Amino acid sequence: MNEAAKETDLPRRIASIGIVPVVQLPRPDLALPAAVEVAVYRIVTEALTNVVRHAEAARCWLRIEARDVVEIEVMDDGVGLPPGPPVGVGLAAMRERAAELGGTVTVGPRSPHGTRLHVLLPAALPMSEHSERMARAAESGDQ
Repeated sequence: MNEAAKETDLPRRIASIGIVPVVQLPRPDLALPAAVEVAVYRIVTEALTNVVRHAEAARCWLRIEARDVVEIEVMDDGVGLPPGPPVGVGLAAMRERAAELGGTVTVGPRSPHGTRLHVLLPAALPMSEHSERMARAAESGDQ
């Protein structure tokens, strides 16, 4: 995963302002489509930014696992969500990014306090009709 180096820098930046990060990342040689890598990086960046800006947290957990799906979990021990449905430009952007790839974003309380963000993204993207034709042509020797 090429963006892994960038993601490992985020916890260091968070630690520099006093929040203790706990990080689990997938192996660095994992190959994901570029669109998925970018979505993971942007969603993680926004989620950690939200922890810094809003959570008043002492600790933050980031877990990324990738198999047939990419699972992102960001949790904090902060003040939690305000009453009512979660809103905000950052959360809307994360949901939009995930939806573009066929993924989902859920956010809610973390017990006993804090917030939990959970994201599922496909680890592979379906081929476009054009890409499928090109692949069939390459297989049959027609180009």
